[in-house]
Amino acid sequence: MLWVMARQSRCCIQQKAVGRQQATGERQKVAGHRGKAIRQRQKAIGERQKAAAMGEKAEDSRP
Repeated sequence: MLWVMARQSRCCIQQKAVGRQQATGERQKVAGHRGKAIRQRQKAIGERQKAAAMGEKAEDSRP
């Protein structure tokens, strides 16, 4: 009886670990996309500020 429970719990732990790995992978992927979007936005803001400093109204380059 005891060894059956031990085997079940180990299997459960392995499944949890695999699920956690997949979740972190997805999270990293999403975070990567978010970082790219933030960089693009900051770049667009920087360009707009530069154009404004030169005295012309910057066109909105945001998608």
